[in-house]
Amino acid sequence: MLTKVYNWVSNIFIISAVVLLPLCKRNLENIVIGKRFVLIYMLASLVFMGCVMWLAYLSHKEYFKEDSKDRGRSIVAFGFGFTICLLIGFAELNKHTVSKRHIKTAVMESKGKNMKYGTSYIHLLFEGRRERFSPRPKEYDAIASSDTIYIETGKGILGFEYIFEFKPAKNNPLPSL
Repeated sequence: MLTKVYNWVSNIFIISAVVLLPLCKRNLENIVIGKRFVLIYMLASLVFMGCVMWLAYLSHKEYFKEDSKDRGRSIVAFGFGFTICLLIGFAELNKHTVSKRHIKTAVMESKGKNMKYGTSYIHLLFEGRRERFSPRPKEYDAIASSDTIYIETGKGILGFEYIFEFKPAKNNPLPSL
């Protein structure tokens, strides 16, 4: 009985991660200094997942001592799914806790499309750094290479800046908030 419960929980987390990741990846990709965000909160997620697994081990040692391929698969699925779901949750928390938005300028260095997944991306020179972001298709089409663009940003409760909107500066006055 306990084995089935653990297997179902693991399946729920891995399915949730597989469904949520494509839906929420723009929220991860449009975080300024996103690599640092992913590194910090992936490590935090792994530590938290490790604590959950340790508590599960302490309360049900017999499950972890079974010699079964299903048990191993279940533990890996739980670990991966739990970690990805928590990382997505941190990104959503950061985005939805922005209290004040600002308009900044950036220079678009290049743009491209990922042919395999059909997603578009741009490389911006922004505050002395070159970073990759994923605008919505309508925003992507409105921006040309080497354009100066306006970006609407805000800092969330986790301390990372999120880009809400990309707008070409050409023929547009500086928007105000």
